[in-house]
Amino acid sequence: METPAQAPSARPGRLSLAVVGLLFLAVYMPTFQWLGKRWLMGVWYHSHGFLVLPLALYLMWRTLRAHEPGHAAGSAWGFAFLVPAVLLQIADAAWRFEILSAVSLVLAICGGALLFLGLRRTQAIWFPLLLLGFMIPVPKLVAARIHLFLREITAPATEQVLAFIGYDVVREGTLLHLPFGSVQIADACSGFNALLVTIFAGCLIVYLGVEGWWRRILVLAAIFPAAILANVLRCVVLVILIGGYDMDILNTWVHDFSGICTFVAALLLLLGLEALLRPRARTGGQL
Repeated sequence: METPAQAPSARPGRLSLAVVGLLFLAVYMPTFQWLGKRWLMGVWYHSHGFLVLPLALYLMWRTLRAHEPGHAAGSAWGFAFLVPAVLLQIADAAWRFEILSAVSLVLAICGGALLFLGLRRTQAIWFPLLLLGFMIPVPKLVAARIHLFLREITAPATEQVLAFIGYDVVREGTLLHLPFGSVQIADACSGFNALLVTIFAGCLIVYLGVEGWWRRILVLAAIFPAAILANVLRCVVLVILIGGYDMDILNTWVHDFSGICTFVAALLLLLGLEALLRPRARTGGQL
């Protein structure tokens, strides 16, 4: 029960927190709207962005619930994040380069955590705060280079698998020539978003369930191969479907659904590795 002495100090704290929250929403509402549009562009882009904030908030709540209740002194280190956040938001208002506002949003949340929760509690939620970076879409110029890099890996790997299972295939760059037509390993087939989602999922798996530093390193090291392997298998299956039907199958729901299957396959590969690395409890009878 709240004592009369405690009530006056608690109300201003809650009131100030509510005012800051409303101000935060007013400033960053256009940023959330822009992020939402980017996340809705399809499974080939940044569709996992919708999961990031709710999941990060849940992990913060779960971690802070385990800490001792009571007042935590705010840390002035919060301004080390808030000042750059304000500057980036001003720059974004001038240049309309929305990615700056998205970075500002993440920095503002980190700064607010330090100011309102204190240094010790903010350190406890370092991973959920780091996870917020997955909300930010990769800039288009950077994404284009990554797309090309992944396509140059996926195309020859797909060629080798198709040749191994008996297909007559000739590769020209990222174009695969087959008896029933030519298939381009385009940006949508590069596995870019599959890689992003696999990195996101791999970090979660390591944080939530992997014990021992060497096991964590192995799971993290497996993220890239798992994403590439899942995407190559997806491309092989699509080529087989094209051969059995026709090119029009790429314009149906099958194409988008294959992207979702890529995410699931990469996740299952990581979970399988984590299960193999999990320490087994020793059992035995008494002598």
